Amino acid sequence: MEKRRPATVDEFQRIADALPPQMYWMWQMLGLTGMRISAACTLLESDITDRFFTVTTKGNKRVEYPMSPALREVIQGARQWKAEKGFTPPTLFCSHRGRPWKHYTFSEQLRRYSGDLHITPHQLRHMAGTIMAENNLSADIIQASLGHEHRVSSEQYIDQTSKMRYKALSVVAKNLHCKCKKSRTMSDNEGQPKTIRTNERQEATCPCCGCKLLVIQ
Repeated sequence: MEKRRPATVDEFQRIADALPPQMYWMWQMLGLTGMRISAACTLLESDITDRFFTVTTKGNKRVEYPMSPALREVIQGARQWKAEKGFTPPTLFCSHRGRPWKHYTFSEQLRRYSGDLHITPHQLRHMAGTIMAENNLSADIIQASLGHEHRVSSEQYIDQTSKMRYKALSVVAKNLHCKCKKSRTMSDNEGQPKTIRTNERQEATCPCCGCKLLVIQ
């Protein structure tokens, strides 16, 4: 089976805007943390403190999340909605009937609101991992944040991000800085690619003519 791509931030927000309150707050939690849906469904009120909350994830591992302003807002929103409905389940999130969510029920309901996007909760996990890698977080930090059992699962986000960066740099080199373009305005000298200054040192090769380009991304 083909691996699903990460959801984009735009897709995440579009679906969030269409969700009813009982789903909206858990959707936000999934996007902000990248936790598995099974962990979000079983997050207990008793495991939430002012400083952190703890979830039970794959393999019955306990993963602790430090409290942030965004996560505190999600928790307060979920609690306020439950209070308005008079629901008192042991879990933070519950359905419109006041019962703790089952992961398959949430996913089934999600399909009703996602329209033509067809985004699954697990794609939010990939989205979170990709965002971490794009912001240069290490594999160890990604592993700790997402609760991966094996480090290689975290490294895949970094590898994929590197591939996307290289593809982007190749496109720039092909269209702007290769000598086959014969553009004196885009080169210091004909046949010598102009150096682009961004933030991180990286070398790109024009796939068209083989020009070498030193990039600081």
